[in-house]
Amino acid sequence: MEYPKDGPVPVEEDIPESISDENIGVHDQDTKEIGAEQHYSDAACLLLALVDTAQPVTPSANNVEHDDMQLALLGDVPPLVDIQNVQPTESVQEHSSMVSAVKTSTPSVYKRLQSPAKKIKNKALKICCDEIEPQTPLQETAEAPIGSVKIVVCGKIIPVSTNTLKLIKVFGSGCSGSVLGVTHKTDPDVKIAVKRMVRDPRPEKASMRLNELKMARQIGVSGCLHIIDYYDAMICDQNNELCIFMELMNTTIKEFYECFHQMKEIPPGTIDRFLCHLSHAIASALEFLANLGYLHGDVKPSNVLINNGAVIKLCDLGTCCEIDENGTAKGSFGSTSAYYSPELVDIPPKPRTIQGDMWAMGITLVEVADGKHPCPKSQEYEQFSAIQLWEPKVPETIRLPPLRKLISCLLSREPKQRPQSYAEIHHMLNTQNLANKLPDDDLTFVNRVINMKSSYPTTS
Repeated sequence: MEYPKDGPVPVEEDIPESISDENIGVHDQDTKEIGAEQHYSDAACLLLALVDTAQPVTPSANNVEHDDMQLALLGDVPPLVDIQNVQPTESVQEHSSMVSAVKTSTPSVYKRLQSPAKKIKNKALKICCDEIEPQTPLQETAEAPIGSVKIVVCGKIIPVSTNTLKLIKVFGSGCSGSVLGVTHKTDPDVKIAVKRMVRDPRPEKASMRLNELKMARQIGVSGCLHIIDYYDAMICDQNNELCIFMELMNTTIKEFYECFHQMKEIPPGTIDRFLCHLSHAIASALEFLANLGYLHGDVKPSNVLINNGAVIKLCDLGTCCEIDENGTAKGSFGSTSAYYSPELVDIPPKPRTIQGDMWAMGITLVEVADGKHPCPKSQEYEQFSAIQLWEPKVPETIRLPPLRKLISCLLSREPKQRPQSYAEIHHMLNTQNLANKLPDDDLTFVNRVINMKSSYPTTS
């Protein structure tokens, strides 16, 4: 695969600072106050230096007792992992307990230093060696075939590797990776999208990457008309990236609305009909996920795609999380703060539910209609404050009464006042007749917009 000149963004690695002679000298003075013996071995001094910085009680990379550490070890963890960057991020309580463990275990180490020097010497040397000897490379667990894989596209079995794909266009990049449009060198008619994700070993990154791969395999091809088709995945060992192969679409809804808002004239009713079509597609995709036991967690215009046939599909499943029978999430992954529902920015925040996805859907519809986010802020804390203070209102450009009622309901500040199922959304709009293609005039409008400015223009 021919990547852009800049190549993948490298993952920064924290290199542990060496313990200098100067630091050891400082701790030599402290050992005089401990008593028992006048002279300690260099190894014992090194141990004391490590104790003062609370390092010995930090789990080593070979310790897999912690759930988050196990997750990191399942990925591609390089030698000498910076353990400080592998702390759990989902629970403050877990982090606090780790800090507590450091404080409670430190005195016992000092107590051992008060033993006779002869006994200390061997113990200290062993512990220090465990801490400072280079770790052997961990056994890598490949989550996908390495170097090449066979995928099925439109009934064709296509072998793909880094050498068989040619870059068409870079679609964009986000926190979870970059997306490219590529074609097969020996079969130019085969055009697919590739999502490149650096195999970052940090737990929160590895979790999202493995979650997207799991969801892609579960949905596969034609799982849902309004969710992107996933073909397969492989590992590009040259760049240590996971490459997920999926259906190629023309552009995102974000790019789409940015273009049509530049048009001087739009036929009356076109935007309302398009928003109904968009509502049906998003609701159908979210309903499909809910029936599988998931919520999406990051609904926004840049995660909704459209092609020149006016087919609309939801993508980016790395943020999906399981839900219980009440539609409440069992966990969560990172998502975009601008689309958080009010209950998620409360103090303390309420549990994430499918009604959170419905709020994000409402924001998306308003954004498409107005050409901008209703309350954008540059900083996350400002965004949370704006969400708490914002009084939702339906844009005047939306004239269709059922559509106005739907958006108003989706943007209710109380989750219980939003639709309690996606079937309610379909019923409110009576959108079942929108499952097929748009009228010819609206389809022409879609093609005009896509050809104005898109990542991959149509050829018709």
